[in-house]
Amino acid sequence: MKTFNFSDRRLNKEQQEAFIRGYESMLSDVARMGWTDARDLFNWSNDNIRIYSSLGHAFAAGEMEALLDTQ
Repeated sequence: MKTFNFSDRRLNKEQQEAFIRGYESMLSDVARMGWTDARDLFNWSNDNIRIYSSLGHAFAAGEMEALLDTQ
């Protein structure tokens, strides 16, 4: 399991937890469907929408970091 260092990010405790959930969710998607399909699903899910929630933004950031880590 990856250890996260949030010292360079301005995330409160709830946002940190959302980030980790997003990261773990994307790792699961990559394992289940492969990297390209998981990336396409991420792009489709986040295409042309606005994330108004700071928790939603943190979740998506976690997903993106997982994609970059598994590329």
